[in-house]
Amino acid sequence: MAIKRQPNLIKAAHVQPFLQSMGTIGMPVSSILQGHNLDEEWLQNPNQLLPERVIWELLDVPRHREGIDDFGLLVTANNQIQDYGEFGRSILTASTLYEAIQIFIDEMPSQTTAPPFWTERCSNYLWFCREGIKGATKGSQQVEQHVLGLMVQTVRLAAGKYWSPPRVYTQSQTLCRSTQTDFLAGSVIDSNQLRTAIAIPKELLMAPLSVQPTNSSHEATNAVIPNSLIELVTDMVQLNSSPQRFELHSISAQLDVHPRQIQRLLKKEGTSFREIAGKLRIKAAKDLLASTELSITDVSTELGYTDQSNFWRAFVKGTGVSPSEYRHMTSSHWN
Repeated sequence: MAIKRQPNLIKAAHVQPFLQSMGTIGMPVSSILQGHNLDEEWLQNPNQLLPERVIWELLDVPRHREGIDDFGLLVTANNQIQDYGEFGRSILTASTLYEAIQIFIDEMPSQTTAPPFWTERCSNYLWFCREGIKGATKGSQQVEQHVLGLMVQTVRLAAGKYWSPPRVYTQSQTLCRSTQTDFLAGSVIDSNQLRTAIAIPKELLMAPLSVQPTNSSHEATNAVIPNSLIELVTDMVQLNSSPQRFELHSISAQLDVHPRQIQRLLKKEGTSFREIAGKLRIKAAKDLLASTELSITDVSTELGYTDQSNFWRAFVKGTGVSPSEYRHMTSSHWN
């Protein structure tokens, strides 16, 4: 069963460069994250899913506190495509600019659940387009700056580091032209449009990339962020490393969805958060008991149990044996 009105989510790999830039200019990143109910643990794994609405609000903080109106462009200018994890490295495997743009478009659903990117052809240009999130206001200008910067950076992989699009569409009524970056130097900008888009001359499309991948191997394309709530909750629990990952309130905060709504939707799918988290807890416990030397008490704490006896009972119920018996059986099997 697909999620109705699925929350917009984004991978931490796209947020980490913003936080690094905020730290560089001396902003108190930890307290800012706490003020937006974001756990620092969530941001350690580049594949961790985060609520995009909250992230957008977070990215607007430098503008309000420090008066940096072009923060989105500055962050993009201070990073390279490959700094965005597997997404960026995938783009660098392309042999031509057109292929790089297609990889960008194909990979984006594995990075965010926000509306899509696409291309449109006209007589002289290929338009590289992004729909954006309807109704979003807070932080939207910083995000649009960042997205435009990423799109321009992708073209510059073949067109050179000083290339700027001859024409740009923006959804913002005004778009700050950064004095410290040249992403849009000389560009004709049409604001207040229904989409974000840059015009790319067709003669550039078959140009080879001038930047090579950092390593020769390329992993398979990332899976699209799931539309099933069961799969989504499972992914979010497994990607997180915090002991609180098995708690409904933690997943609720990450999804930016009320706990009761999550429970209601899961009930329609014939399950519950308790059931999903319970199975994942037992799986994680089995992995820790079999592959680490952590004490059973430490395993219990790692999995968020406040009482070791509760862990013991849950493990026996899930496996039929006690934690110590399971560890003995697995160690005997491998030895």
